[in-house]
Amino acid sequence: MPAEADAAAAAMLDLLQEEGRALREGDFDRLESLVAMKEAVIAAATPLAGADDAFLRRIARQAKRNESLIAAARGGVAAAMERLGAVARAGEGLRTYDSAGQSALLQDTSRGPLRRA
Repeated sequence: MPAEADAAAAAMLDLLQEEGRALREGDFDRLESLVAMKEAVIAAATPLAGADDAFLRRIARQAKRNESLIAAARGGVAAAMERLGAVARAGEGLRTYDSAGQSALLQDTSRGPLRRA
C-alpha cells in the first residue's frame, strides 16, 4: 500500500476506534470533534483508493461497529427520556381503566403535591 494511502487509512481507522470509545463511554462532546476530523479525512480520502483491501475491510468493520453503537446510544437516550417523562407524570395520580376500557386518572388530593427527595 502506498505510504499516502497507508497514512490516510490509518488515520481513518484511528478516528473510528476513538469514536467507538467515545460512544461506549457516552462522551458526546468528544464525538462532535471526531465528526469534524472524520470529515477532513474523508475530504482528503483520494489516497484511500490505493489502500490495501484488508485494511479497508478493517475500516468498514469498525464503521459498522460504530453504527451499532450509535443506534444503541440513540435507543438509550430515548429510553431515558421516556423514563423521565414517566417519573414526571407519576405526580399526576394513578391512571386506571374502567369496565368500558376508558382511561381515567385517579388523583389523591388529600396529600398535596408529591415530593421527591
